[in-house]
Amino acid sequence: MLITLIIIAIIALDQFTKYLVVNSMAEHQTIGFIEGFMNLNYKKNTGVAFGLLSEHRWLFMSFTTIMLIVMVAFLIKYRKSNIVLRIAVAFLTGGGIGNMVDRLFRVDVDGSKFVVDFFEFAFVDFAIFNVADCFVTFGAILLVIYVIFLDHKNPIFVSNKTVPAVGEENPEEDDGGESDDD
Repeated sequence: MLITLIIIAIIALDQFTKYLVVNSMAEHQTIGFIEGFMNLNYKKNTGVAFGLLSEHRWLFMSFTTIMLIVMVAFLIKYRKSNIVLRIAVAFLTGGGIGNMVDRLFRVDVDGSKFVVDFFEFAFVDFAIFNVADCFVTFGAILLVIYVIFLDHKNPIFVSNKTVPAVGEENPEEDDGGESDDD
């Protein structure tokens, strides 16, 4: 239930902030948000990250759809897994759905579909992004933290037992309690 609420909250926050931007700013209008750090700059993005692949919309729409299906299936199948892992996947899912809603339903006057972007760093020349993009980034960072520090199957947590090469027998494997010494 918590994970579902997180996903819904991300989608709602993303769509609400985009609604505010679209209804209160002109395209390419810049407003100081956090002086010297962040501006609001409304931009219509017809591609993926950094506006890439705008002429190959079908490619990233297909990829995004497949990834969203995989993430939802993961959340259903592993609903009792580590909470950090589930929150990471929820952030990725909520952000992905937030941008997918735009790609499906936001239509410009010329008929092209776009994603609303509006956060712009003031101190560096970087891509303009939105709330959904933030959560995709946070989700990816949490996923890396989980894999490196919390996933006990990670090689840094495995004991010093030798791991046999493919096709070799493991000399340390338990053979069911039988001894060859008889």
